[in-house]
Amino acid sequence: MHMLRIAICTICILLPLSALADDSGAEITPPGLLLKETTSITIEQQELHISKSKVEAASLFRNNSERALVTEATFPIPEYSFAMERTGGDPAFTNFLLEINGRPVPVAAHVQALARGKDVTQLLQRRDISIEDFEEAEDSFDQLLAKIGKEKERFLAEGIIDEEGMPLWSVRKSYYWGLSLPAGGTVTVKYSYTPVTGFRFLDMDEEPDPAVLAAICADKGTEQWLKKALPTGGLVMADSLGYPLKSGNPFKEPIKKFLLRIDRDPAEHLSVCYDRTFTLRSAERFESYILDYTPTRDLKVFWLKLLNVEEQQGAEAESGNSR
Repeated sequence: MHMLRIAICTICILLPLSALADDSGAEITPPGLLLKETTSITIEQQELHISKSKVEAASLFRNNSERALVTEATFPIPEYSFAMERTGGDPAFTNFLLEINGRPVPVAAHVQALARGKDVTQLLQRRDISIEDFEEAEDSFDQLLAKIGKEKERFLAEGIIDEEGMPLWSVRKSYYWGLSLPAGGTVTVKYSYTPVTGFRFLDMDEEPDPAVLAAICADKGTEQWLKKALPTGGLVMADSLGYPLKSGNPFKEPIKKFLLRIDRDPAEHLSVCYDRTFTLRSAERFESYILDYTPTRDLKVFWLKLLNVEEQQGAEAESGNSR
């Protein structure tokens, strides 16, 4: 059985290999909501709720001009491709959901297939080949090859597939919709999606490498938590997720009210790359509330968990299968 891995064309976590097990997976961090027109728009309020299973962002936009604005909003997906190993999550973000002023709004999607830098979208569409999921080639290339038929040599020559029929094209995708803002008025835009988290294994047989601590933005609390794991000689799994707090915010004015919530399992330790502090609201939730907030860096969240014996054996077996 072929095992699917999506090769991510985005930023992955780079931790020193001397301190990590071989197995790892890259996260996908979308660049966030983009508006074509931002000159007279400010963010009155923004709430961001993050967990490993869901990202939810709600923004209250104000149109400060004396005229109504109609602009295009987009949510681009980082370019991705097919490779033979394994992954978790859906790189096409097919469950992206949008609400405007509390009402569900359908979104359109623009999907493009590229091979060797050339647009091959129409070539695939003419053969009814599913671009986003690579014709469901997770377990077999038979269905894809059947649709290609006598055109296999052409697909090989153009770098769309390899000799075995493995998809070589990459996918560019973005959601888009129209957004209307009344003169001097506000609009609430809320979207959610299931994230594609990354992961690394930290080997706790020796002292944590300072470079590793820096990469996961470890504070004193995280360092102490890791040191407690040292005597076990086990593995710490670090799941990760990013969000473009700074790079995805083109607005010149600060966010007047900003609320960040991050959820965790009580058995996990949270380490966050963030330019402010948190308040522990419960064993499962951290919060940060800021007035007049201007992000100075993007957000990166790490959920650390010390694996028990069974989990370690499962991780080692999975790692061996993916090689």
